[in-house]
Amino acid sequence: MKLSDMTELAVRNLREAIFRTPLTTLGVAVGVASLVAMLSLGVGLQQLASSRLQRVVSSIRFSSHQN
Repeated sequence: MKLSDMTELAVRNLREAIFRTPLTTLGVAVGVASLVAMLSLGVGLQQLASSRLQRVVSSIRFSSHQN
């Protein structure tokens, strides 16, 4: 390979890396944000189900003691 070919190849790779790096960073950020959102949704739904189940259980206890 000639020096001019290697220089052209190096410059082309650097130009492509300039576009790849922000896209990779954006992809990682979107991935992390989606994981945080899904975990938050899961925790929130778990707390909601737990509180509703506790209300049902407590109402069953009160109604069974009244009989």
